[in-house]
Amino acid sequence: VEPIQIWPQQELVKAYFHLGINGKLGLSGRPDRPIGCLGTSKIYRILGKTVVCYPIIFDLSDFYMSQDVMMLIDDIKNALQFIKQYWKMHGRPLFLVLIREDNIR
Repeated sequence: VEPIQIWPQQELVKAYFHLGINGKLGLSGRPDRPIGCLGTSKIYRILGKTVVCYPIIFDLSDFYMSQDVMMLIDDIKNALQFIKQYWKMHGRPLFLVLIREDNIR
């Protein structure tokens, strides 16, 4: 079993930005936009490492409302429903749940 790296979705945004840069074609990289819950439900191989990402709803630096547990639960339900409806890839999606100490108090 190899180690798996767990990234916030913002790190995946940075990886996609660098992946899309091509000076000869005049491409400046992927725009700095969040990766949605479908994108964070995939397992990635980046530079020979297995990487998984947790959804933006768990990123405290992005939105202060993620500290409201009831709203977080509602956001999780909505994200899971969205994934259920729109997941078309082979295999099952992976939905990481980031549990912090302040979420269980």
